[in-house]
Amino acid sequence: MSSLVKSVGTIGGLTLLSRVFGFARDMLLARVLGAGLAADAFQLAFTLPNTFRRLFAEGAFSVAFVPMYSRALHGSEGDGEAAAARFADDVLSVFLWTLLVFSGVMIAAMPGIVWVLARDFGSVPGKFELAVFLSRVTFPYLALISLVAMLSGLLNARSRFAPGAFAPVLLNIVLIGGIITGWWLRGDSHDDRIVAIALAVSVSLAGVVQLAYLWWAVRRAGLRLHLRLPRLTPEVRRGHLSDQPVRRHLLRHLAAAGVADIAQARRPAQPVAARHRRHRARHRDPADAVAPYSQRRRRRGAAAAEQCL
Repeated sequence: MSSLVKSVGTIGGLTLLSRVFGFARDMLLARVLGAGLAADAFQLAFTLPNTFRRLFAEGAFSVAFVPMYSRALHGSEGDGEAAAARFADDVLSVFLWTLLVFSGVMIAAMPGIVWVLARDFGSVPGKFELAVFLSRVTFPYLALISLVAMLSGLLNARSRFAPGAFAPVLLNIVLIGGIITGWWLRGDSHDDRIVAIALAVSVSLAGVVQLAYLWWAVRRAGLRLHLRLPRLTPEVRRGHLSDQPVRRHLLRHLAAAGVADIAQARRPAQPVAARHRRHRARHRDPADAVAPYSQRRRRRGAAAAEQCL
């Protein structure tokens, strides 16, 4: 019971910490980037890898890999550690190449994907091209965070929950650093594209940081993973899409997560725009905020007349 309470407290505390950093990230993003062409393009670019992450990292892969790895680890054959290590190596070899091929195809087809999700971007000069470029920069995050999910599953099977729960904190910290870096690079140019590019780079950089941290945590736990040529062993096939439970879970995630996220991607900047409007409302002239519309018109007309004189 004490172990359960400790695990729940660890995961809950780190999740709360991640939410705090996420709130700070959103506040900085609204203040520095606001709403506009660059904000729309970045929101779409950030949504795309996270949409597929729910399928690769948190969907069919997780529901198949973690239970099968746990069975291999705690099996009654007497060589659980060796069997679990072999299974993890086989899955890593297939999973890594699958992610690389899928990411390469998606990056090459990114103009068509952006057109399907946000074809109205083409009506604004430069917006569609910026969205394609940012999406190509952020999409490698899918492969990185999927490998992070696999390493986190290895640790969870051994009752080590803290590293996986701390990984989102690292994402928010790196993104906050990207926002600050973009603000510094932008300077007085007022070119929000600089901030958006810095943010897109920080997304993929965050995936590298998360993967390095989880790899270190796995090595610290005494696990050693080895890359080898892909082999579809019987165990790997049971975690493949040919397995009926995996297919059923994948379809459930497609319906629940993918459709909702793609719908959000079609209107990517609405949350940021709303926060930006509230920020401008709080910082405008107090007299304009309380005066009736007719008084505001008279005051502005008088100011215009004085300028003409």
